[in-house]
Amino acid sequence: MDEQVEGVRRINACRNNYYAVLNVPQAATDGQINRAFRQLSRVVHPDKNKRPGATDAFQAIARAKCVLLDPTKRHHFDQQLRQAIAANIRGQGRANAQRSSIKINIKINQRSKFAVGYQFCYENAVAIIVLIIVLIVSIFIFKMPTYSLESTSKFSVKCLTTNKKTPYFVGRHLPCFSRYSAIGKKWEHDIEKKFLSLPTDKCNLEAKLIRKQFGVSFLNSPSKCEVLKHYENTNVCLLFILFFDLPLFLFTICMCKQ
Repeated sequence: MDEQVEGVRRINACRNNYYAVLNVPQAATDGQINRAFRQLSRVVHPDKNKRPGATDAFQAIARAKCVLLDPTKRHHFDQQLRQAIAANIRGQGRANAQRSSIKINIKINQRSKFAVGYQFCYENAVAIIVLIIVLIVSIFIFKMPTYSLESTSKFSVKCLTTNKKTPYFVGRHLPCFSRYSAIGKKWEHDIEKKFLSLPTDKCNLEAKLIRKQFGVSFLNSPSKCEVLKHYENTNVCLLFILFFDLPLFLFTICMCKQ
């Protein structure tokens, strides 16, 4: 019974030093490691040892066996052990060196976890900052491309807005604005607003020209308004446009509707 209690206490006290857990030398062969595991499992196996901590002790010897029988894992563990001994406990006895290496190894692991966590948070913060900068720059740089409401040599590719099918023209090497997704819809809305404002702008321009050439009395002539109202709802208005000045006709319609 005392052997079971002592075995559990000893293994749990040095569970991070796999050689000390199995109580074998650092140069132990695979056969020595297997024999040590079998002997200790008879003492601390939970089916035979009901003492508190027996399960943890059995898991510790199983983990120690797994690491020491794997050449890669054992080589890595030996390197950590030698570095800890050389840096912190040089000149001391082997037993004290092994116990001290446990504490050093724990501190190294804690610092490594902190460094990994800090690096992860830092990388995420950098990614978010870069994304914000890209969004801000795109707002100021991604301006609306040039276009025209009339076909010219520079703007020869005809496009239609998605909503109201308003015609506009872009350069040969530019796609229609509908291909720009969300921002393209905003551009098309601006085109439609500008297209609807053209008659009013032309009327205002014609008004200035007519006032300058004919005087205000021409604009206030009721006979012209009556004539235009007569032609607005008939096909004869097309003939009217052919025989009279088109800008003057559009302007007079605007003035009569006011």
